[in-house]
Formats: sequence, structure tokens, C-alpha cells
Amino acid sequence: MELTELGRSLRDDLAPHHRAMRDALERAAVSARRVAGKLHVGFSGPLAGVRVMSAVELLAARAPELSVLVCEVPVADPGLSQGRALLTEGRVLALPSAHPLAERSVLSLEDLAGVPLLTFPCADDAACRERYAPSRTPSGRPVPSGPEVFSDQEALVFVAAGQGAWLAAAHATTYHRRPGVTYVPVPDAEPMTYGLVRRKGHDAPAVRAFERAAEEAGRD
Repeated sequence: MELTELGRSLRDDLAPHHRAMRDALERAAVSARRVAGKLHVGFSGPLAGVRVMSAVELLAARAPELSVLVCEVPVADPGLSQGRALLTEGRVLALPSAHPLAERSVLSLEDLAGVPLLTFPCADDAACRERYAPSRTPSGRPVPSGPEVFSDQEALVFVAAGQGAWLAAAHATTYHRRPGVTYVPVPDAEPMTYGLVRRKGHDAPAVRAFERAAEEAGRD
């Protein structure tokens, strides 16, 4: 079947527009798949920071047009939503090296009775306060509260000065070594879990790409 003269004329007139529409659709599809722009990533401690940097390296190789800015930010924020957990670690008790409990090879939560625990600001989050500084042992014995501190380095200063003990994450034994401070494992303490946290309503391709990279980095 052949086109009529009118059909050929119509085809020739529409061909440039058809090609333009096809090219526009292809550009839109490529743009939708591309991960570009800037992504602000925060972390709450050195162990989480190691995972973040591993994910950044993976993402940089896959999406060089994406600029990832790493900055440390507070974890508690009502505008954030919790994502999948990436890693979990045990707890240790940071004690003044001269404290009798510092000579033990392992401790339990029951040993915290009578030991002032440093507290961290948790606003009105009771679960957060109990996670960092339990008010009672499992059997119900009271655990005294020590001074409030606002950073890991400040906690180490108070511990070394004999002002209290710090129920820390296990990575402190590697990243927070300090003269005068001894770490003893507390196996029955609630583990510390680190996961991805994002602003509510933010589900951009860059965010999803970083989440995939962070999960993959944890399998290495």
C-alpha cells in the first residue's frame, strides 16, 4: 500500500515533530534515572561515620555527578523517620581506672547499682534516657544519676576525673581511648543499633541511591 500525495505531505510535515517528541521522552527517561545534585548526610558517631564514608565511596563511583556532603547532626528530630537498621554493637562501661569494677573482665547491669551514670540530654524521651543511663537495674535496684554531658569527649573527661561512669557503645574502646579510663564489657546491656534516618517526605532518587549503597557497604 502506498501513501497518497496528501499522506506523503502529512508524513513529511509530522516527521520532525515525531522525532522531537521521541528525543524529549528519551531525555526525560535518562534524567529520571540519573542521580545528581547534592545530598547532605549526617552521622551520630565514629562507627556510623565509617559506614557513611564506605557508602559515599560506592556512590561516588556509580554517580560521580552527585555531591555528597558529610556533616554530623543530632539524631533526635520529630521531622525525621527511621529507616532500616544497618549495624548493631554491644555496650561497655567506661570507668575511672582506679575504680574497683575496672578490675573486672566483664560486668552486668546489676553491677551498675551504686555507680553514678553520666546522662545525655534526651529531651522528653524516656526510652532514650533509659538507653543511655538506666535508672534501675533489672532487679529494681536504683542506679544513681551522674553529671549531664553533651559529647563523648566531655564524658571521658568526667569519667577520668572520677565523676561518674559512662555506659558507652563498644566502639568507644577503639575510638575513645584515654589515660585513666578503663572499658569493661556489659553483655546484658541493650545493644546500640544504627540505622538510616531521613527527613519525612524526602524520597528523592539520591536518597534511595545512598540507602542502597549504605546497605551494600555493610555486606563487605
